[in-house]
Parts: sequence; C-alpha cells; structure tokens
Amino acid sequence: MVLTRSYYALNEKAFTNYINAHASTTYSGEEMKLKKQAKVNKNILLSKINANMLINCEEAIDKEQVVELQKYKDDPARFNGNKQGYSKLVAVNFPAYDVKPAEEGKLPEIQFTNTEQVMLSQIEEIND
Repeated sequence: MVLTRSYYALNEKAFTNYINAHASTTYSGEEMKLKKQAKVNKNILLSKINANMLINCEEAIDKEQVVELQKYKDDPARFNGNKQGYSKLVAVNFPAYDVKPAEEGKLPEIQFTNTEQVMLSQIEEIND
C-alpha cells in the first residue's frame, strides 16, 4: 500500500482527470439521482483502480522491494512512487477501465471482479 499511495500522490492529477471524464462519472442532466450516482461512481472507480494496482503489485513485487517499501510505511509520501523498478508495479492502464456510455438517462455500472472484491476487503482490514 505504500507504493500505491505514493504513486497516487505523485500522479493524482492524471487520476483525477481520468476519473472526472469517465463515462460512469459524467452526467450533465438535471436528474439529481444520476448526479449523486455519478459522484458515488468516482469513488467506486478509484477503488477499482486501487485494487488492481495492489493486485498487480502483489503479483510482481520481489522481497527486496518489500523491504525497501516497509521503510516508508508510516509516511508513504516520502517514497518516490515513480522510482524506476517500482512504478511498473502499480502503473495504471487507464483505457482498461473505459466503458461504453449508457443509454440516455442512465450511467454505466462499475462492477468489481471477485479478485478485486477480495483485495478491497484486505484493504479495509488493513485500514481498520
């Protein structure tokens, strides 16, 4: 989580720009229910991206990298998440999260895979 937090902090503008333009988070109509859902979808999409960053990192990280990252667990912002050899562990392929716009008066749904749901549960446990 140190690496994902650091990487996000260093690249927050890219995340924000992508999420704000995503089909599931953009609604310009007047219906309040859809405006609220678009706002909720921003958090859901960020959670999905974060879960996948952690899944990818967990699969590719080596022991030396874990040891190095543990030095920053109390202050992830101190670690350079764009550091060579580390950024590739959590790099985000934003187009992979693109969805087709829904029909008029609806927003596309963001769904989690089982693996993403398991990772989100692990994140919640760590954060508690």
